[in-house]
Amino acid sequence: MEKINPYILFIVIFLLSGGGGVGLKYAGVENNIILLGFRFNLPLLVALILILLSEGLRFLKEFILFFEYKKYYMLLMIVVFIFGAGSAAILYFTKIKYSEPEYFYELGLSSIIDFPVYLIWNLPILLSLFGVLSYFRKFLKANLIFGFIFIAGLIIPEYYPFDFKVLILEKEIVSAVFILFVLTSFYKVRNSLLFSGFVFTGVWLCVLLFGSSSAGVIKLILAKNFDKWDGFIKLGKEISSYVQPAAFLLLSLTVLLTGTGKNESVS
Repeated sequence: MEKINPYILFIVIFLLSGGGGVGLKYAGVENNIILLGFRFNLPLLVALILILLSEGLRFLKEFILFFEYKKYYMLLMIVVFIFGAGSAAILYFTKIKYSEPEYFYELGLSSIIDFPVYLIWNLPILLSLFGVLSYFRKFLKANLIFGFIFIAGLIIPEYYPFDFKVLILEKEIVSAVFILFVLTSFYKVRNSLLFSGFVFTGVWLCVLLFGSSSAGVIKLILAKNFDKWDGFIKLGKEISSYVQPAAFLLLSLTVLLTGTGKNESVS
């Protein structure tokens, strides 16, 4: 296939990721599918295939095998510390008492034990996302802006069916700050596997501690047989809308301020 202009390809990819995702939802087809345990996002997979058709399989080798050694373990420690310290502060200052949530054993504790398994099962989605963002970084100016637009397109189907009369502001804020977290992680971590582990760990800790009502998120991160999880820490209504966005925002700022050495573009 002849190489496609990167900006034209971005428009095609965005229309397929956003419009195609909504079209699948309208047809009753889930955007995320599970095959032998592995998670695949169909619009994201189509985007990566289009890029490979334009650039060739050598691009797949570039972003998967590229390795840049840095002390990234510091970033992973920061993720664990922020959620640990944040949870302790919430419990102390808000006087919230820990209570055993529903599905404590079959979902909560088992998710801790199964963490490595679910990380591996989500690698197709995380590596595909890293590959698409790597293409943007290599060929597009202001690539982080294009990355934000693209990931927003992937998230759009989560809002279907759309109800513009009742905007869920908390959900929109979480989505925006989550995208910021992914992009700052991508900016700092140039290794595809480490990026995947870092992003998954941040999202997994956030969902495990504070819960989620999104069936799609729960099925991807924790267990495919559950639709919701209240979290180990049950928050009051006055702060529940702010904790997850604050956690992702704090992680994003910390990642940006953490020095990992001089970054070099993938070539």
